[in-house]
Formats: sequence, C-alpha cells, structure tokens
Amino acid sequence: FYVRYFLYLLIQCVCDILSYKHKESIIQQLCHKYSSSTLTTQDIRHILASITDSNSFLNSNALPVTKMIQYLKHYFDPDRVDQHTHHSLAIRTGINGSRLTHSHKVQFHFVLQTLMLWEEIMANLYKLWILAEEDLLSTYKLINTGQGLNRVQPAPKVSNAMQHILQKVRSSCNSTVGWCGSSVIHLGDHTVPNAFSFIDKYT
Repeated sequence: FYVRYFLYLLIQCVCDILSYKHKESIIQQLCHKYSSSTLTTQDIRHILASITDSNSFLNSNALPVTKMIQYLKHYFDPDRVDQHTHHSLAIRTGINGSRLTHSHKVQFHFVLQTLMLWEEIMANLYKLWILAEEDLLSTYKLINTGQGLNRVQPAPKVSNAMQHILQKVRSSCNSTVGWCGSSVIHLGDHTVPNAFSFIDKYT
C-alpha cells in the first residue's frame, strides 16, 4: 500500500513539474511576443497571474456549485419521487428545522434556482467586489443591528448589479412553478448592513 501511495505522489509531483514547465514556456512566449515599451514583461506576467487567480477562484467556488446542480438534476426528478429509494425533497414547516412547506416538485426548483443564483454570483464576484469597495466610500451610520455595532450604509452599485444578476437567473428559469424564492435583496439594512457584509457573506 505504502509503495503504491508513494508512486502515486511521485507521479503527481512529476505531472505538476511538467505542467509548470509547460506553463512557464507559454508565458515566456507571450512575453516575448507582446512586450513593448508601454507593456513590460512584468505587466504581462501580472495580467496572466491575475487570470490564473480568477480561474483558481472559479474552480474552488463556482465549479462545486455547478456540480451540485448536475447532481440535483441527475439524482432527482422534479415530477416524481423515485419509487425505489423514496427520496423526497418535500419539506414541512416545523419538521427538522424547516421554516417552509414545499412539495417535492417545488423544493426541487427552489434548490435549483438557489444554486443557479449562487453560481451566477460566484461568476460575478470580482465585479461585485470592486463595486462593494466603491459603495463603502459613501457615508454611513454606526447602528446597533442586534449583532453589535455595524456601519449601516446604502450600497446602490452592488444592489443594482445584484438586481441584474437576479433578473438574469429568473429569466433563465423555465420552471412550471415559477420563481420559488424571494426577490428581496438585503443591503444597507439590519440584515446586511453594508457592502462589505454582503461580500463577506458570499466568500
């Protein structure tokens, strides 16, 4: 067992080294081809590193949500409960901590729409982060929100972007039950006092 595990780790290390060398070779080619007096080699490396960071973030945060959507569609049928497993998604208020009552079909679409919204937010999080920083520069009030003192301030730019994201997801849902969740975006209130709290919620 240990020998096989050691060989597995060795193969992984070799693959990582080869991948790094291949990647570095491509970076050097790009730097050689596109560098100029106004765009230095270091600038190109910074740009490529930023793209790598973005891809890494999406792989870690957006890809798992995409996989959950695939699992949901693969293992559950919204129109019927599996007769062999009897696994139903139905929930009822007060049972197992549920605060809603949904049939199997409604809950399927509720979960699907939630994941689709989360996926879209993750794909746009860098943009939302920039907008959040701009919103945080506005004036604020220091208020006890029930969770201690917080900077309560409006976040119009993040709120506007979120409205567009929500509308995009809603328009892409071809569900016969319609939009199942809430369309209220909490920002600048006691629930989500400011744009930083919003970003912190999703990261």
